[in-house]
Amino acid sequence: MVEIRIEDGTLVADVLGSHQIFALKGELRVPLSHVKSARHDPEHADRFWHGLKMIGTDIPGVFAAGTFWSTDGWRFWDVRHAENAITIELHDERLAEIIVEVESPGLAVEMINEAVRHLR
Repeated sequence: MVEIRIEDGTLVADVLGSHQIFALKGELRVPLSHVKSARHDPEHADRFWHGLKMIGTDIPGVFAAGTFWSTDGWRFWDVRHAENAITIELHDERLAEIIVEVESPGLAVEMINEAVRHLR
């Protein structure tokens, strides 16, 4: 699971607990100016193919955590329960998307999109 916060114009995604071990990452930081939008999209998060795993853990249909490559770019995944996953679309970053499980998807999406709107 991941905790999302906005800190000094930066989106911070803290990977929590043992997920840090599976994802081989503890935190992601992205300038808000590089965030297109966020959405609650369980179908996108529940897909079987995450891409080519570069670093992390992938048990198809069960759990994905880490960095994956597909033909349309790099993605960071940390999803076990797709119904709680959000997708954060990025631009001008190495990652095209961040797909992570959060405690309250609706609140996280609203917080991110509101922060992006205020920035523009």
